Amino acid sequence: MEKLKFPVHKLNDNISKLLSQIKSAQISEQIQEGLHNEIQWEDCDGMITDIAHLDCLNRVHLSSAYCQFLWIICDIAIKTYDAIVFKLELEKLEPDLANAVINELNDYNKTSEEYVTLREINSLEKVLKETFDEFTIASHLRQNKVSDDDLKQLNKIDMGGTYSVKTNSVFSYGIVFILLHELAHFRFKHYLPNKKDESDADNLAFWDIYFDVPKEEKITASLGILSALSSLLFFSDDLKGDDQHPDEDQRIFEIFDYVKNDCSNYSGVLVQFFKLWAFDKGREDFPAMSNTESFDQMLSKIKFFIEQQK
Repeated sequence: MEKLKFPVHKLNDNISKLLSQIKSAQISEQIQEGLHNEIQWEDCDGMITDIAHLDCLNRVHLSSAYCQFLWIICDIAIKTYDAIVFKLELEKLEPDLANAVINELNDYNKTSEEYVTLREINSLEKVLKETFDEFTIASHLRQNKVSDDDLKQLNKIDMGGTYSVKTNSVFSYGIVFILLHELAHFRFKHYLPNKKDESDADNLAFWDIYFDVPKEEKITASLGILSALSSLLFFSDDLKGDDQHPDEDQRIFEIFDYVKNDCSNYSGVLVQFFKLWAFDKGREDFPAMSNTESFDQMLSKIKFFIEQQK
């Protein structure tokens, strides 16, 4: 077996533990029915060729490079989400008190974990700008073999840092969703999956997680699932899917519609992912968001834009 080089594989045990907690997926029963219980790793040197698939021997193949790619996407998701929450909470305060909070956070003599964490997300504008730089790193993984220097840079990621721990949790649910999607093909006996089969697999994977995840982890799990689906955007120029897979935006919105009433801040995360897609694909015609628009309004505008392009 090829050596797993990316730092994200430090989380493999976390993912195995999460999978064991999703009882609805009936993993043990599926193994008895013939599902191979070891992941077949691909793209261990980078450049993502295929995210995941179930082969004719009932083995699940998963791209190592994609896992590292998704970790970065999840890091963008959780920081965007938290920055939106922080901004909304700040807006509830009187202006003088809000300014006092910001000044307090900007006192770099205060080095407690709470202060360090909040400084990461105390400016939504700053966080959104930084996501473009972070996405550039992810994009490199998508398109290129990794060099030793690339690996050195990736291994500088502090997987145990305060924000990394939050990202790790979101990522783990994202990968669990990907794996349960492939498991769903086995359970449904999808030998040659079509668009409906792919949608059914998305739905079964989502509901297995959603029903079994503890209430206090539902937001983390939903962010992981939405991040995994949103990651598909960056492998498509036109969001028209292919002969087997539905349109990428439709897959996102189908699951988003299930969770949007759980938390209003998911829409802001999706808006940022679509903006990153437009940036990545050089879509200068992508609609801009005005200062008076909400994220929900902007998401509706993005939906209309995509529909008009198809």
